[in-house]
Amino acid sequence: METIANLVRENQSFQRSTIGRRGIQVLSAIVGCAIVGFASAASAQIVLQQGDEGTAVSNLQDRLRALGCFDGSSTGFFGPQTREAVIRCQQQRGIDPDGVVGAETYRALGLGNPATGTGSAQFGDRLQLGDRGPGVRELQNQLRSRGYYYGTIDGVFGADTQTAVAQLQRDLGRPQTGEVDAEVYAALSGGVPTTSPIGGGLQLGDENSRVSELQRQLNQLGYSVPATGYFGSQTQQAVLSFQQAQALPATGVADPQTLAAIRNLTVGTNPTAPVNSRRYVVVIPFRDRGEFDQIRAVIQDAVPRQSRLGNFVRDGSYTTPEAADRRAGVLRARGLTDARVVFE
Repeated sequence: METIANLVRENQSFQRSTIGRRGIQVLSAIVGCAIVGFASAASAQIVLQQGDEGTAVSNLQDRLRALGCFDGSSTGFFGPQTREAVIRCQQQRGIDPDGVVGAETYRALGLGNPATGTGSAQFGDRLQLGDRGPGVRELQNQLRSRGYYYGTIDGVFGADTQTAVAQLQRDLGRPQTGEVDAEVYAALSGGVPTTSPIGGGLQLGDENSRVSELQRQLNQLGYSVPATGYFGSQTQQAVLSFQQAQALPATGVADPQTLAAIRNLTVGTNPTAPVNSRRYVVVIPFRDRGEFDQIRAVIQDAVPRQSRLGNFVRDGSYTTPEAADRRAGVLRARGLTDARVVFE
């Protein structure tokens, strides 16, 4: 800045001449570039701070809660409570406790790469939780077309996108890191075989939120099945009946072709037709008192319940699978690795 000030003084003597006017124009451009450069550098360093709002803030709040620094709700607004939680986590990690999520804090909280987190992530980059940009949007589109992602196409790599990537990795037989590496890209382009058909083919014995979504869609089409999130014999029979009615190969396996046909029919369903009013529920199964105590350490008001599938704790109901998956992901991050979503 001292150099810029000197340039301004040196050019003041030329203000009344053509050369002077040109000098001032050039100088203005220099000053403008410098200011833009300083602003860009600052914005690259400051990722999130008090007053911000949006999906990225919701992801931050989810992460702060998982780390035990935040006990509020994920509102998507960066208020004083969120700032205090950031300061708490910064102090735990030896970072300057300024309450601003800059590059160092962004990495330390496990939110991803701040370079891509500022909105420049490209498809082909190594993508992970916290990244934002056109590359994440393309990733979400591809995951949705293969039946893995049901969330909003917003270009933000949040908990829903991470869960979808982890499910794809599970089908690939790879470690479920939730990060998009070369193997995930190869699978999305059709270059890597999976243990089940790419696109998330579902079959007898599967149990996850995608089974819940399938069961919801089957119920909407008139194929009555218990919506438990478990692909049992009744779900298999419902899939078989649907395949026979649609002249598809009758295997009882919800392969990509069957899932696409079901999805297309439910999307085109008459909006005035009866809609299943049941909800997506987060549950945590347990086998003994020790596991129940572990749940109580995270969910203090946990109440033990029983069903034909065994003992479990219910942790809230949601109207969309995305919201339920988000909550289940938070519980898994806090050590309750069996947390899952069922539809009731």
